[in-house]
Amino acid sequence: EKEPIMWKTIIHLALCTGCRCGEIAALQWEDILWKECKIKITKSVYQANGEIGIKLPKTKSSIRTVSVPAYLMALLKQYKAHQSSQILCSSTKNSINDMLFTNTKGYYLSPPIIYQWFTKFLKKNNIPHIKFHALRQPKVKSKTKILFSFLHKILYFPSDFYTIILKNIYSINEKVN
Repeated sequence: EKEPIMWKTIIHLALCTGCRCGEIAALQWEDILWKECKIKITKSVYQANGEIGIKLPKTKSSIRTVSVPAYLMALLKQYKAHQSSQILCSSTKNSINDMLFTNTKGYYLSPPIIYQWFTKFLKKNNIPHIKFHALRQPKVKSKTKILFSFLHKILYFPSDFYTIILKNIYSINEKVN
């Protein structure tokens, strides 16, 4: 709960949606379906050979709409208000397609930056190392279970978080199997 709101929002999005770093970095405000409590995952940020841009997700089945808990929608509203106030107070505008997450210069947030932050977050909170990608694994591994228990102590998760997570994992398992 002590993390800056952008990073707090990213970690909650990862846990609730199973999104890859690039998919989270590519989210735009138009992808948030406020009334339905859903998020459309339709693109990914890539970084290669010094270039950064938007592409389709890794696979066709990666294009999806994911249900999220009400608390995450409230967090997204809080983050949107924070982002708007930051843009108003800054000479840097979020000019690239109304992105949820940008770097300090207002450009795409690269996936490696998310990985780096996540690694530092785990170390700072004495959580055993786990790859960010493990958060999206359809079959929860023992290390991921350990991470969930630590995160539950550090971050506040309302009860609907677990219901939505289990539904999303079940949905992913059906598509995989």
